[in-house]
Amino acid sequence: MFRVFLTLCMGLPFFSSSIEQKLDQIVRSHAFQGSVLIAKRGNILFHRGYGFANLEHNIPNTPETIFRIGSLTKQFTAVAILQLQEQGLLNVKDPIEQYLPGYPQGNTITIHHLLTHTSGIAEITDFENLKQIQRDPSTPILVMHYFQHLPLRFLPGSQCIYTNSNYILLGAIIENVTGQTYEEVLKKQIFTPLDLLSTHYDHNRSIIPNRASGYFKNESNEFLNAEFVEMSFPHASGALAASTKDLNTFYQALFSNKILSSKSLEALIKPHATSEDGEITYGYGFRIGPHNRGLEEADLDVIGHFGSIEGFSAGFVHYPSREIIIILLSNLERTNVRALQKELFSSLKGWRPRR
Repeated sequence: MFRVFLTLCMGLPFFSSSIEQKLDQIVRSHAFQGSVLIAKRGNILFHRGYGFANLEHNIPNTPETIFRIGSLTKQFTAVAILQLQEQGLLNVKDPIEQYLPGYPQGNTITIHHLLTHTSGIAEITDFENLKQIQRDPSTPILVMHYFQHLPLRFLPGSQCIYTNSNYILLGAIIENVTGQTYEEVLKKQIFTPLDLLSTHYDHNRSIIPNRASGYFKNESNEFLNAEFVEMSFPHASGALAASTKDLNTFYQALFSNKILSSKSLEALIKPHATSEDGEITYGYGFRIGPHNRGLEEADLDVIGHFGSIEGFSAGFVHYPSREIIIILLSNLERTNVRALQKELFSSLKGWRPRR
């Protein structure tokens, strides 16, 4: 039943058909469902859709399809925080009690701790009743009540453990500082300036053209509709949806200092913390270097992140020394985007653009 739909990008004169075919074969070999974009020096080299955006209506995925991006949302959140710091509205060294009055031990936890997963705060996705509580409309403040009174797992700043709760609190801080919703801040500071027309806070009830449906496979390898998630629940930790093209525009602008100063960008991609198991070396919203699950054997200066949410998988990897960006968005839960991006990058290592 699985079919492949191909849409070629314009402007590929120096990209040989042989490497295109090789990349396409790699994607097909993974039975990938979603959209793939590869850019070199800011130019889109490979951009195709695979499988179905909606299986019930046989609507194909294309380069214009919009997918939930899960934890790739965290990069937008981190950028928004640094933009607010540039505006003088906060400082990453500030204790969070300054913006979330009454938060337990908020005088010892800083915004920097939240950005780098070094706060020690409990992980909201570990809750046994997660499937139930994430079905109800929520706000960052309401979600915060589930974990704020739990004991810290470690002294803030002493360890690094990836925790979605940190970025939910960052969303609350953004809203408290600005007096606007997280969505409004992103629209004003990122979406509109960069003309990201296919990037949205993924409200369940909104009509969003080209939005893919989310799926998972059961033990019999059958496609099923994904579990419902009220998207006000993940908020600044994972509530955005975007197309591969828009994400490429965002990352290209980010790494060329169009939305952050060079000082802020340096802080964003600086390795601030490393987990004891060696699986995470984290900046602000990004995993930095090859000492991260999914980035092993990559270039030393690799920058990336992966995301997952019910029905969707996502991956972004940037290799600065080779000026390559790989973006993978899938509307199939638990897609191994890490393995696919590794293989795609490996196929490009010896490639040079045709002049």
